[in-house]
Amino acid sequence: MAFQDEKIEAQLTKYFSKVIRNAASNYYRKKFHYAEKECLTDTILEDMEGTVSFEEDVIQSIMMNESEMNIFSYEGIGKLTSALNEKEKEFLIEKFVFEKTDQEIGELFGISRQGITNMKLRLYKKLKKTLSN
Repeated sequence: MAFQDEKIEAQLTKYFSKVIRNAASNYYRKKFHYAEKECLTDTILEDMEGTVSFEEDVIQSIMMNESEMNIFSYEGIGKLTSALNEKEKEFLIEKFVFEKTDQEIGELFGISRQGITNMKLRLYKKLKKTLSN
């Protein structure tokens, strides 16, 4: 019986050793895969970061300056926005063209989210007043 018990114990030891080795191997393979994926994602995002910013700058300059695509040059919008300053026009572009949140616009302008919300409310009142005249 002692020989049989030793044989079973050796088989169990070998089995658990293999299970632990496979679990560790799977863990490190997944960890490496995630790290590799994360590095790849970071690299792509870093590459895109400059591109997106450049594209936004180009679109914004086209919309703000004199061109056929200037959204403020159309007759109806032109009258409405003639009372707005550059910062308010830029806010409208960021909010409705680029669909940015108040937090993102606040970071861009260097003010708090609440400051942007207050600015937005004042701007809406100003536009409403201009429309009613």
